[in-house]
Amino acid sequence: MKIFNIFLVACIFSFAVACGSKKNEEKQEEAKQETKESQEEKKESASSKPDMNVAEVKMLVKKWALKSIVHKDGKKEENIDNAFLELKEDGTFVEFFAGKEVATGNWELSADKKTFTLIHKTGPEATTLKDGREKSAIKELTDNKFVTEDENIETYEPAK
Repeated sequence: MKIFNIFLVACIFSFAVACGSKKNEEKQEEAKQETKESQEEKKESASSKPDMNVAEVKMLVKKWALKSIVHKDGKKEENIDNAFLELKEDGTFVEFFAGKEVATGNWELSADKKTFTLIHKTGPEATTLKDGREKSAIKELTDNKFVTEDENIETYEPAK
């Protein structure tokens, strides 16, 4: 009976050690994955900084007020209050609605200057869009007007 107890204790100990090392392996794998994701995010944000020597980029960098939306069904919303899109020189953006921050992330302008992309890190689009990417065609861009089209046509003017 004494030998059986020793054998039983040895089995339990071996099982506990094996399970513990499995959990450590899982934790190490999670830490590696988090580090890899963090490095990818840093690389993405570093590479997505806009070139401030490009005239279109200079025009985009400012706080824009959303003035109208034309939905794909033709319905038009005008005189929109307290909706802003702030595009910063470092390639980041902040969206505001009703005076509150609702989304943040990075922005990009395609090399041909025809596509504008918001890469949402926070806000509802961060989870509902593939990779948090919201791509829009640029319909018009001047110092005083910015018009994008995806599912909707959105018109912005510089915020006052």
